[in-house]
Amino acid sequence: PVRFKKDSKFTISLSFSNASSEGDLKIFQPVVQKKSRKQRMKSKSFQKDYVPPTTYTLPSLTRQVNDLSVEAINRLGLLPLKPVASFSDLDIQYEYGHVFVAGRYNKYSRSLSQTAWIIDGVRRGESSVEELITQQVLDLYQADGITFSSAGREDIDVRMLGDGRPFLLEIQNARNPFTTNEELYKVQQQVNE
Repeated sequence: PVRFKKDSKFTISLSFSNASSEGDLKIFQPVVQKKSRKQRMKSKSFQKDYVPPTTYTLPSLTRQVNDLSVEAINRLGLLPLKPVASFSDLDIQYEYGHVFVAGRYNKYSRSLSQTAWIIDGVRRGESSVEELITQQVLDLYQADGITFSSAGREDIDVRMLGDGRPFLLEIQNARNPFTTNEELYKVQQQVNE
C-alpha cells in the first residue's frame, strides 16, 4: 500500500462533470451575486458589468452553503436533490512538483553559444550549451519541460574556463523524479561527448 503524505510533491487532481447536472449550480448565482456586489461596493473598482463565476471549487461551495440559513436553502430550492440521470465524466491529472538540478559548465569551443542563437528566424550555429545539457536531462527525468538559468552570459566566441559557470535547471512534471548520482554522471558524460 502507498502511504499518504500531505507534503508530497506529487498531486492528483480529479474533476467530475455531468451534463445532466450542470445547471444545478445556477442556484448559487443569486447568493454569489449578492455577496460579490457587497464586496465590489467596498472596493474602488466597482463594475456594473460583473459576471459571476461559472465554475466553483469545493471550498467556495462549502463556504456558500455554510453561510446560508435554512430559509435561504428552502427559498433557493436546494432540497430535495435531484437524481443524476447519466454517468459523470472524470478527468484525472497528475503532476509532480518541480525538480531542481544545479551544476557548472565549461565551454571550450569558440563556435558554441550559451543559448540557441536565432536571428530573424534563422538559426546560427548547430547547437548551444543549453540544448546540449537540457535535452539529456529532459530524457533522464522524462519531464514535460525544463528551464535553463545561468549565472551570467558569454558571447559565442568566448570560452568558459576555470571552475565553470554555475547554472540551474528547473524540471517541470518529472515522471522520473528520483535519480542516482550514477545516472547524473552518465548524463554529464553524454553532454561532454
